[in-house]
Amino acid sequence: DTLVGPTLLQWGTEEQKKEFLPQILNGSMRWCQGFSEPNSGSDLASLKTSAVLDGDEWVINGQKVWTTQGHHADYCFLLTRTDPDAPKHKGISYLLVPMKQPGVEVRGIVQPDGTAEFCEVFFTNARCPKDNVVGGVNNGWVVTNSTLAFERGMSATTGYRRFESEYKAMVRGAKENGAINDPKIRQRLMNYYTKIQILKINGLRSLSTTLMGKKDPSMAALGATNKMFWTEMHKEAMELALDISGANAMLVDYAMGDGNWPGTAREKRREGYPVSGMMSAFFFSRSETIWGGTSQIQRNIVGERVLGLPKEPSSK
Repeated sequence: DTLVGPTLLQWGTEEQKKEFLPQILNGSMRWCQGFSEPNSGSDLASLKTSAVLDGDEWVINGQKVWTTQGHHADYCFLLTRTDPDAPKHKGISYLLVPMKQPGVEVRGIVQPDGTAEFCEVFFTNARCPKDNVVGGVNNGWVVTNSTLAFERGMSATTGYRRFESEYKAMVRGAKENGAINDPKIRQRLMNYYTKIQILKINGLRSLSTTLMGKKDPSMAALGATNKMFWTEMHKEAMELALDISGANAMLVDYAMGDGNWPGTAREKRREGYPVSGMMSAFFFSRSETIWGGTSQIQRNIVGERVLGLPKEPSSK
C-alpha cells in the first residue's frame, strides 16, 4: 500500500486516484506487488507474464513469485509484457489487477520460521479493466523505477522508528542479563544507534526532495543508498540481538527487553510455530538485503549513477 499509493500520486490518472487512493488511505484495500518471476529477479525487465487486450479488458497469463501477503491482497500492482516484439524495457505495462477472481491462484511459500507470507501467484486468463494501466501502455518500466525508488528510499523516512524501538529493547535486555558489561556489546550497541541517526537524516533528505516535487535523477541512487544502508545495518543488528540474548533467543515466549519483535504477539501463538519472535526477526533480516533489489544491485546503481563507474558486464 505504501508503494502503490505514491506511485499513483505520481503516475495515476485522476480516475485511478479517485477510485483507489481513498481505499489505500483508510486501509480498506490490501495490495501486493507482482514484479519478480521464477526467471526474472535482478533482471526484472526479462519478465514473461503477458497481458493481451481483449475488448475493454486485459487478459493476463503468467507467474509471479515472492509476492508478499499475496494471500491477503485485494489488488496486485502487476508488471506485464504487453508488446513482445519491443525491446525488453519498452514493452512492459504496469497494471492494477483484482486478486479475487477465478483466474488468480495464490500459493504460500513456507519459510524456515514457519510463516508463509511470501507467495507464488499464477495468472490463467485473469482479467482487469483496460483503464487499469498506470502511466500508459508500454511505459511500465519508467513507472516501475518510481515504485522501486519509493520502496528503497522512502522506507528510510519512517523505518528508523522501528529500529530505535529495537535498539531500546536491546539495551534493556543487555542490562537485564548483564551483557551490557561486555565492552564489545556496548560498542556494537552504540554503532547501531549511530547508524540509526544517519538513516534518519538520509530519510528526511529523501522526504524533503519528494515533498518539493523534484524529479531528481539522483533520487534512484539515493534510494539505492538508503536501502543498502538500512538492510545491511539491520542484518548486523539482529546478529547483535542474538548475541545479547544467548540461548534465550530460541525460546518461543522470549521477547528481549519486552520489545515488539516480529512474531511475539501473533504468529508465535499459533500451534506448532517453531521459533521465537527473536529468531523470526533474525531470519527476516536476511531477506531484507534481497527484496527490492539485492545489496549487490544497489552497489551497482550507486557505482554507475553516482560514481560514474563502468557498467556491470552483461552475461549475454
